[in-house]
Amino acid sequence: MVKIFKRKPKAEKPARPEHGANIGALRRRLNQLDHDSLVAFIEASFPAAIDLISPAMGKADKTDELLDCCSKRMLLDELEAALDAYRPPPPLRRLAGANMDIDLATPPGTIAWRQDPCPWNEAERTVEHRCAVKGVSICRYFRGVEPLDTLLCAYPLPQDPVS
Repeated sequence: MVKIFKRKPKAEKPARPEHGANIGALRRRLNQLDHDSLVAFIEASFPAAIDLISPAMGKADKTDELLDCCSKRMLLDELEAALDAYRPPPPLRRLAGANMDIDLATPPGTIAWRQDPCPWNEAERTVEHRCAVKGVSICRYFRGVEPLDTLLCAYPLPQDPVS
């Protein structure tokens, strides 16, 4: 009599979502970021991918490059974890009236152009804070200048009162 041995079935691995479905979910999450936040996220979380991305690329192309890079390097789980941990920077305020000595503290009657007040000075009811003074200092909320003379400020927006 010949005995037939049956093989034990292999233990099943826990079901893992389809690769394509995972990429689709990650794409949707990346699409929720605005263009500047997407670039900041890539620079902070995946510096190797930033070399593949040209500044001229649109947001969709940058998303595709990041997903392709992470997929090829088997980093989709890391991408998901980085998205879970990512907190976008606060929105920038665009304040009119910037120049080389940027203070936004000059009294309105003494200048010939429109100038928004510094939100930090307004909050503290002072005129001591300066955005940038040639060769001396740069405010911690200063994020640059856009043409024509628009200052980018990251001073936190006032929070809505909690009910």
